[in-house]
Amino acid sequence: MSRGLLSEEQLKEIAARLPELNSINHVLMPTPELIAMELGPKSRMPEAIVCLTDALRVAHEVRYALHEMLAHLIWYRQDRGEPIEEAAIYFGRFYADDAALRLYAAAEHVANFIVGFLDLDQKVLKRHTKRCRSLNSVVGHYLIAERPDEPITKAVHHLVRDSNWAKTIDYRDTWVHRQPPIVAGLGMAWKRGPRWVVTERGYMLPFGTDGDTPSLTVDELTKIVLSANEAFIEMMSRIVDILVEFLAKQGFDLDLTEGEISTRIP
Repeated sequence: MSRGLLSEEQLKEIAARLPELNSINHVLMPTPELIAMELGPKSRMPEAIVCLTDALRVAHEVRYALHEMLAHLIWYRQDRGEPIEEAAIYFGRFYADDAALRLYAAAEHVANFIVGFLDLDQKVLKRHTKRCRSLNSVVGHYLIAERPDEPITKAVHHLVRDSNWAKTIDYRDTWVHRQPPIVAGLGMAWKRGPRWVVTERGYMLPFGTDGDTPSLTVDELTKIVLSANEAFIEMMSRIVDILVEFLAKQGFDLDLTEGEISTRIP
């Protein structure tokens, strides 16, 4: 919606708040067939490459969602007589939710890439599944606990230690598995749970309230998801560099300026 509705200055303001994807776009991923031809039938790298390509695609989708989130907040809050705050909150939350869901999916794609890239055995990963629900959490715990000095572990650790990444994943988990967190400014809403309150005198049922207290504001949600995306793109950039180095050692010539890939055939 932003093209033609927002000024060039406003569009530049939005772009300044979103990390560029050049750091993960500079490599044209080899096709799975090319990888398979070079590394043989037992290599898991062809599938790993597909997983990383999926993650790159979703990273672009996240950027679009975040762009629209910021664009809607600016559009509905700008002075056109009277800002429409409720519309700003509604659409801002909508696109923030979309970004959070896609960031989770992108992290799962990256985890699947790491499993193939490092040729991890499911029995090894199973030791870390007791307290982890998602594959990206399982892989992260495995790497930090058992392979702390690997470059790919350091890339993942950069992401998991970001507090807003943890908040984004928690927001997504709550959104999917329980009740979406209440965002302030969208009218009365109620949290799930018993309505009776236990007091010193016994049970009490409050009446005449304006709904339950919201969990956060749209601006707080915006800040959290933007920060999580920055941490994710930084991790992806490091992983792409690790992959480029690995492919070079396997005999692939990557021309990062022309976007060409070739392999040395003995």
